[in-house]
Amino acid sequence: GASYTGLDINQTISGNGNLSNIYGGNFYPRYSGSATVTGGLYGVRTTPVAVSGTVNNLYGIYSQPFDSGGTVGNAYAGYFANPSQSGGTITNDYGIYIESQTKGRAINFNLYSAGSGANYFGGNVGIGTSAALTSNALSVFGGVGIGNSGPNGFSNSTAPSFGLAVQGNVGIGTTTATHNLEV
Repeated sequence: GASYTGLDINQTISGNGNLSNIYGGNFYPRYSGSATVTGGLYGVRTTPVAVSGTVNNLYGIYSQPFDSGGTVGNAYAGYFANPSQSGGTITNDYGIYIESQTKGRAINFNLYSAGSGANYFGGNVGIGTSAALTSNALSVFGGVGIGNSGPNGFSNSTAPSFGLAVQGNVGIGTTTATHNLEV
């Protein structure tokens, strides 16, 4: 089928020597008034709207880096830098903030990583909590089930409240446990 584009920016830049940066688009909105902006100041805001018909995939943002023969050191489909600040105060700083996703009739994922690629978290991770993130690499609030015998993990069972349910052998000080618990 046909593809339609509301805004198409296609530029070719060439040069000799080193180029610092090349931007396909650079959006730099500024607010310098004295009133309070109660909604937000957006660098880019997209709201695709499916009014009628059938849309297989509706993307708020779709990014796909493309290398057609050059040498690329690092390719980022999304890169979110730390905010620049030359004054003022930032109370809370979120690299990525995802609201609760609740509109799916079958599945609602706030974050979904497909494929077998590695996932890396450089700092501490909290699951169900943010209170202990300064002292623990992993903090979990609630029960934890480890195993993979059913579609929902540990035999479709619920782990004890603030407890751990493990399918298989557990080794402490050993990687070759042959019993339920081996120390």
